[in-house]
Amino acid sequence: MSQMLSTHSSNLRGTSPTSLFLQSSSPGSGDTTSPATDIALLPEQDAASSLNLFCSDMMPLFPFVRIASSTTAQSLAQQKPILYLAILMAARSQHDKCQYSSLVSTIREEICRRFMTCLAQDVGMLEGLLVYLAWSHVDRANGPPCIRVFHMVLALIAELGLDKEPQLSSGMASKNEDSTFSSKPRTLAERRLFLGAYWLGSMFVNFLHTSSVDDADSRVIRFRTCSSDFETIQYGGYAEHCCRTLEETADYQTDFDLVQLVRMQRMTDITKEALHSSALETTINLSSFLSMRIATLESDLAEVGSCFRQEVPQASLLAMCYHTVRVHILQVALEENDFVPMLDGGFNGELSSSSEITGLDRQALLSSCWSAVKAICNHFLNLPSRVVFSLPFPYWLQIRHSFTVQSKFLELTDGIWKNSKDSMMEELKETVSEFCRRLQDLVEEGSQFVPPRGMPEDIQLMINTLKSYADKMDGRSYAMAVKTTCGEGFRMADEGSELNHLYHIQEHHEQASLLDFLFFDNESWRQ
Repeated sequence: MSQMLSTHSSNLRGTSPTSLFLQSSSPGSGDTTSPATDIALLPEQDAASSLNLFCSDMMPLFPFVRIASSTTAQSLAQQKPILYLAILMAARSQHDKCQYSSLVSTIREEICRRFMTCLAQDVGMLEGLLVYLAWSHVDRANGPPCIRVFHMVLALIAELGLDKEPQLSSGMASKNEDSTFSSKPRTLAERRLFLGAYWLGSMFVNFLHTSSVDDADSRVIRFRTCSSDFETIQYGGYAEHCCRTLEETADYQTDFDLVQLVRMQRMTDITKEALHSSALETTINLSSFLSMRIATLESDLAEVGSCFRQEVPQASLLAMCYHTVRVHILQVALEENDFVPMLDGGFNGELSSSSEITGLDRQALLSSCWSAVKAICNHFLNLPSRVVFSLPFPYWLQIRHSFTVQSKFLELTDGIWKNSKDSMMEELKETVSEFCRRLQDLVEEGSQFVPPRGMPEDIQLMINTLKSYADKMDGRSYAMAVKTTCGEGFRMADEGSELNHLYHIQEHHEQASLLDFLFFDNESWRQ
């Protein structure tokens, strides 16, 4: 290990004679473990520049971790080394590739050593892991490790007891009134970290798609997510208490944004339970039942959205999250089997009088869903350049999800939207093209920034994938790729069709991309 760390040190030392080190912790510091060796990281000036960039541009977009304005790079490296390393990884992802590769290896080794060997249990390490996860799309070495790291976060929260208020330990209370034990309340920083872990975990469960293959056990759009891979934090009374405490105290203006982000994400979890649960399979008159639940959820979401601060730079991001939750609520309308008209006297009877109302309800839901996914893209396109360069990973997941849902509209086979598919294909093509142009302009614009900014490699792969789709959709109507019924399944009208070719283009780009787009991911497009 020492030899490996020494190798990384030589790569990261740079040309400046003054470099910062991860040194053995002094008594009372935030990190109580001692490194195997001192690790030279960056020239002091570069380290300070990276910390300033993170605090000014990136930290406001992830309000769950706060760094005091008086903190220096040197003090952070000594007191909270994992947080320091995570900040360098997030802020310097587009600098010297050799240096960055060594930095990524160093943070992975330090996380493993401190977590497994030194059994570190401190808030500084938890802060570092959350920052690492929030910008995990910039770390592509050896594949994305976000799920494994999130398990570490859950373990630390449990070990530190951050998932509940401190309680008087049974062995610490004294019968002597003069020696009563006083338990300290949770700090605001600890409450932010707990809510940050909830927010990230819920985002991963709901939007981090791990496969494009149909999953017979999942409802609605048939995405397989990592929800089957791990359990995350549940929003309960303690989480709500943390939100109220941060609202009332408001140490930072971004605490208001934090609370809104968490409450909107809670709506996503509520929606998953209310609309996407397998228990609904036995519900009688499912269409009417879903319509009522959707109306209730939309009303609750509107109440959360009414508290947004419109004057802050993060307003567009809050709006993106708001419309993402709306899509999560409304996308149930894409599941045709849930909106089969009810029949009088069983399946052999006549259409009931409510069938027309059901069709109209579904058409309204689909229209609202289409508008919501378009709104997500529009808000993204209006984001300032510096914000896009600094976006945490979950926002890119929302963007990907919006495009995937748009593509699902092209698979509708009933009469409600059948005649609109050509126009939807055109709208999707225009949106993809505009999205690609915006990102490509940002790549060129970022080279003029001081320090220069750029897009992580996964985002570059995403641009290339979307360009391929836009090129193949250009000048072609949906009719060229219409699906025809074949027995109980579907087949492509032409096995050599362009959409079949699109799947192979995507497959090529998916090999190393965490942000792959699941366009035309239904099994029917492959046959």
